[in-house]
Amino acid sequence: MNVATLHPGRPRAAAAFGLAVLLSLSVMAGSLAQAGAPGTLIVLNKAEGSASLIDLASGEVVATLPTGVGPHEVAASPDGRLAVVTNYGSREQAGSSLTVLDIPAARVLRTIDLGDDHKPHGIQ
Repeated sequence: MNVATLHPGRPRAAAAFGLAVLLSLSVMAGSLAQAGAPGTLIVLNKAEGSASLIDLASGEVVATLPTGVGPHEVAASPDGRLAVVTNYGSREQAGSSLTVLDIPAARVLRTIDLGDDHKPHGIQ
């Protein structure tokens, strides 16, 4: 997929954004590898409502797991075994849940319903 196809009217802005994301991911991957992290990058797919687990050594997508509407942020446990995704939502539907991922097993452990609390944000 060409980065410019994401924003047909603004190919330069889209290309610059794509380059910034790639640079950020490569810096993050290098930092994780140096820190001795398990070697899995978690990429949230906002439009699809999913999280992709990517093996840093091979660059392969290990799994794509369902999340709630509009996954926005992710935080991983220090040991890299668990991650929590905030499901922020979309313009049409406010999100009000968290998705807990088991990274080594590549599966969803559970979804936590936040009830009347909408658009979770700022997870650490």
